[in-house]
Amino acid sequence: MIEEEAVVMNGNHTHDRQLIQKKPTIAQKIGSYHPIPAIERIEVLSEEEHKVIVAFGDSITSMNRYCKPLNRRLYREYDGKYLLMNSGISGNCLLYEPDSFFGIMFGDKGVTRFARDVLDFEKIQSVILALGVNDVSYYNEKTKGIINLENYKAAITNITNELHKRGIRVIMTTITPRLKVARTMGVFTKEMEEQRLLFNQWIRSADIFDDLVDQEEAVRDYDAEGMYFKEGLHQGDHLHPNHLGGSVMADNFNLKKLVGE
Repeated sequence: MIEEEAVVMNGNHTHDRQLIQKKPTIAQKIGSYHPIPAIERIEVLSEEEHKVIVAFGDSITSMNRYCKPLNRRLYREYDGKYLLMNSGISGNCLLYEPDSFFGIMFGDKGVTRFARDVLDFEKIQSVILALGVNDVSYYNEKTKGIINLENYKAAITNITNELHKRGIRVIMTTITPRLKVARTMGVFTKEMEEQRLLFNQWIRSADIFDDLVDQEEAVRDYDAEGMYFKEGLHQGDHLHPNHLGGSVMADNFNLKKLVGE
């Protein structure tokens, strides 16, 4: 297997016979997923009317482990009427932009990139909101003025209201567990877990969404330490779903509520 660093190149390189190759990324060395060639957008002229569903999230979304099987379910049920667009960015937060080596790789925080990465799509029917698991992992004394329940509530409420003004359905997901996460991805403290649980408690009680998909409930398990990602459903890091975990998460969506039919 060739493990090379993903490279951003300006201009049109569609006719290049060979791409620039560099050494393996740090992300590869610590055991996350391999970069792949990426296309920002494909526009296809069609006489058929299509509607778009946008998945707005972090690496759990961008890795496509639940998006691909969910897209297949949509295609089987509605014969291509709905197209699922993936607007996930690895490491992305809703409220926070880490000032670290990885910070620039994780993209603008969700509240900043929402207009560009969601609202710029045309013919949007629904938006899946799946951000927060990275926010809570940065919670500490220095960041608690930014990463807290009140700010999370305000951000999700503002995004939801903006989408509803445009007649777009909002599908909210709970934040999946990350206890026992691999050491290379940092220590997940008791205080961080308390924030995650607070965020989920609000998500379940808020009566502002068109549907709630409880992904924590779908993948959680317990031991003496607390709640964690169920064995057999994560890729080995206790954070990201494997293909089976992604299928479980995809099957957790009610398609009728997702599309509003």
